[in-house]
Amino acid sequence: MYQAHFGFTQLPFHLTPNVSLFQPLSPHLEAIEMVLAGLSMNEGIMHISGEVGTGKTLVCRILMRYLPNDVDLVYLPTPALSAQELRQCVANELAVVSHSVLPTQTISELQMALIERRMIGRRVLVLVDEAQALPDEALEALRLLGNLETEQEKLLHIVLLGQPELAQRLATPQLRQLEQRVVLGRIAFAYGSGSVVVYFASFAEFRSGASSFFDTPMSIYLACQ
Repeated sequence: MYQAHFGFTQLPFHLTPNVSLFQPLSPHLEAIEMVLAGLSMNEGIMHISGEVGTGKTLVCRILMRYLPNDVDLVYLPTPALSAQELRQCVANELAVVSHSVLPTQTISELQMALIERRMIGRRVLVLVDEAQALPDEALEALRLLGNLETEQEKLLHIVLLGQPELAQRLATPQLRQLEQRVVLGRIAFAYGSGSVVVYFASFAEFRSGASSFFDTPMSIYLACQ
């Protein structure tokens, strides 16, 4: 009904992130720049936190498009995994065949594979979406994977994207060692009224072609009502 009323050619909002609708607001750009800077500085574990619906998964998708050419990606979109399952998922994504259930053996095999990739100029980034859903043992497994390094550099870069509960968990005593390994963090996506206007206006323009459809906070408020 509102599609016809407002003259939209397609539905303006969906729960599934759509990168074609990406509106580069400052919180998203800062998060993306942080990850790219962390890669350039050869940092290990990074953390991006934000409330539900603020664009963390969309940032993930944008990062996949703009990673440097020498970066191999391991994407874990639904990481409610045990520690062993997480290690196995990373191994599978890197084409490492591991039949061992021993954590030390799996980690050793991953380390060798990462060293081989580094020798030919490749780097590996692990993107963990919805990281707040991981059990403590899996977060600890990520910490240990983040420790993999040569004498000069880290072998694995890890980005944890999650809701604010993740930041709260990282502050607990049982995960303090992981928190200490987080070298860069972008905590909480926050939007002011100006950002909200830009966000709604860009969606309206894309869906209807009307560039001034939502041009004031009041017009947005009335439309939402």
